[in-house]
Amino acid sequence: MNLLNILLWTGLSIFIFQLFVRLAKWQAFRKVPPFIVTTVVLILILQVGEIPYETYQSGTSPLLFLLTPATIALAYPLYKNIDIIRKNKSIVMASVVVATVVSLISAWGIGELFQANHVMNASIALKSVTT
Repeated sequence: MNLLNILLWTGLSIFIFQLFVRLAKWQAFRKVPPFIVTTVVLILILQVGEIPYETYQSGTSPLLFLLTPATIALAYPLYKNIDIIRKNKSIVMASVVVATVVSLISAWGIGELFQANHVMNASIALKSVTT
């Protein structure tokens, strides 16, 4: 793990995200969430610069390290509001099922759009359920 690589890719990712968070305050940018635009911009940078994803991934490892406890921290509010969740369990379950189906269909459709092979398409569709 190279310190310069970490500073470059972590810094660039945070900078681009913060840029689009600020731009989202303007009417023209309100409809698209900053994390989606950031992802698209970073993909374009990697593609145009012919930079391997592994380089980006190793450069953003501190973000991944911080993401794990943040994900776990999301469980606390769920636990704290378990009575409300139980009271509305049919709505919650229906929402989860619909979101899962939409996620699978969207991932599969995007894979088909970009002519991914069957194995890649199945992998993308399954991964979409967990993210």
